[in-house]
Amino acid sequence: MESNLKLKIDKRVIIYTSLWIILSALIISLIVLSSKYFRIDWVQNRGFDTVLEYGNVKDVYLTKSNGTGGIRVYALTMTLGMIVAIGFSLYNFNKKDLSVSELAIGVIFIIPCSLFGASFFGKLNAEGIGRHANGSTFWGLFAFWEGGMAIHGGVYVGSIVGLLIFYIIGRKTKVSLLVYADCIIPNILLGQAIGRWGNFFNHEVLGTPVAKIANSIPSHSDKAIDQIFSTYLQTHSRPLFLPGFILKNCLSIYSGENQVINNISLENGNVVLLSPIFFYESIALLLGWFVIMFIIPNVWKLFIKPIDKNNNVYKIDHKFSFYQFFNPWLKSTETKLSSKDAWKKTLNENVYDNASQTYINLTNNIDSKDYLEKKLVKNYVLNKLNNKNNYPITKAGVQMFSYFLVWSIVRYVLEAQRPNDHLFIMHYKNFSLFVIGLSAIVGLIGMILSQHFLPSVFRKPGWLYEVEYFKVRKIN
Repeated sequence: MESNLKLKIDKRVIIYTSLWIILSALIISLIVLSSKYFRIDWVQNRGFDTVLEYGNVKDVYLTKSNGTGGIRVYALTMTLGMIVAIGFSLYNFNKKDLSVSELAIGVIFIIPCSLFGASFFGKLNAEGIGRHANGSTFWGLFAFWEGGMAIHGGVYVGSIVGLLIFYIIGRKTKVSLLVYADCIIPNILLGQAIGRWGNFFNHEVLGTPVAKIANSIPSHSDKAIDQIFSTYLQTHSRPLFLPGFILKNCLSIYSGENQVINNISLENGNVVLLSPIFFYESIALLLGWFVIMFIIPNVWKLFIKPIDKNNNVYKIDHKFSFYQFFNPWLKSTETKLSSKDAWKKTLNENVYDNASQTYINLTNNIDSKDYLEKKLVKNYVLNKLNNKNNYPITKAGVQMFSYFLVWSIVRYVLEAQRPNDHLFIMHYKNFSLFVIGLSAIVGLIGMILSQHFLPSVFRKPGWLYEVEYFKVRKIN
């Protein structure tokens, strides 16, 4: 008997599967190669305590004559990073028509908890196993106003608290927790990128020695630093190809026993250039934030044009789109239509006629008694009715999990070079790398689940997920 059934293979499934496999292979390869070729075990507090200050770069400015008071640059950059991150979160809330008061409620709880978490992990075992920073007691580990902060602790604790808060808020507003997470969590990268420059002024977050600049230095003055650096460049190429202003603030006077680190022979009194990993992390996180915020949610639009309900392509004013990006309060008109508003119109019209009633009719006729099967069928119908043109839209949750992937990959590569006494989990490099690597894997798996599996299971009428679900709110 000849079957009339034909196996249909969606080309998109093949493309998506191939891309995820390639991405997974690249990430695993990067983790393995970083562990093998970038890892260097060393201790900064054993001989690298003295980091030279150049060009009046210091941690505190405007101190009083008695040495008290002043402006601490690290606290300033950390605060500025939080403000900027909240500002872009506010921008995202406005773009998705979410209430600002919901963001305010979340911030009230998230920021203090993040500070406590960063302080706890930053001071824990900071001076050796069982010896916390400055001899802190257990409760002293939470003193975030004192030095010693670990961003991983702040992110993990803040994320857990934030997810709990917005889960509760979302049940009232009928907005998916993933939508809130997409609006807020990726912007942490921006705050981290800004905050890393506080480490520059503190002369912190430095990596393994990369060059021996001089055997000794006569004084700690700018003139002496310029002299030894100039002498070094006469016989060597500029290390790391970075501006001298940055490099000269990463010089340390070695004061330990003779040893070899990163193939560099060190003796007491040598002037050593430490890798400015604060700079690498800042740039990498900024690029990662740009990719997550602007490329991941919009890349699919490069291959599709926005159309109206009559399948006519919208005419976009690209000049006005540019102005609106920097002035989000500007509204499109009949003669000036921005790309953002054109796509908003397209997606709002990307719903079948009488979708709400059709959904009710179809789901009421499901005769299966199996709960999971009924749920899958309902979600399949819900997704189809709200994506008439079958657009490959980036789903809710992808941006949030992208943050954990990008941040963890950047941190993993740099963690391999950081001293054992300046790790996320102090003096336990293997465990520290394991936790960070696990975060990257969780981020990757979360992206895949959010894009391809969660929409098939966790979708309910009347809730806000991606933009194509706006019309579903009409169903009671």
